[in-house]
Amino acid sequence: MITPSMHSLVGTWLLLNISEIKNGVPTFPSAQWGTAPEGVIIYTASGWVSANIMATEAAWRPQTPRPHSAPELVLIANHTVAYTGPYAINASFVPPADDPGLGAVVHGPLTVVEDPVDVGTTFTRYFRLLEGGASSGCCWRWAGWGATLRLRCSGRGWRRTQFVDRRVIRP
Repeated sequence: MITPSMHSLVGTWLLLNISEIKNGVPTFPSAQWGTAPEGVIIYTASGWVSANIMATEAAWRPQTPRPHSAPELVLIANHTVAYTGPYAINASFVPPADDPGLGAVVHGPLTVVEDPVDVGTTFTRYFRLLEGGASSGCCWRWAGWGATLRLRCSGRGWRRTQFVDRRVIRP
């Protein structure tokens, strides 16, 4: 287990998969992300984060050339999250006794977001970093969505971070 710090997050994290839990029941495929979402989350040493995650289902990704129609753009937006802004480790976060490796990172105030309503907002992500052997990798979870994202950091071998967002971000 790695002690949560900005240094431990720096890098390019590639999405491996997403699992969701609704009312305590695992759901698959994800209603928002589908069966095979793709994404990248980048943390820089200068304190910036960029997150881009989207569904890959053909039914949710227009197959026609640009320009896309308004309904096609709505479809894309409903199955995409993209934002950037500063980030910082929440040093005042106290992990629960049964999960001492849990850390908290605050994304924001966001400067660029796919939904303009979210510009200037902050998202708190709760995470767990694991590394080494078969269990290495990164896992990131949004509890508000009940989604767990498993990520791999390029250039560092396999790492797993689990992010757990305890704030509801979207309905």
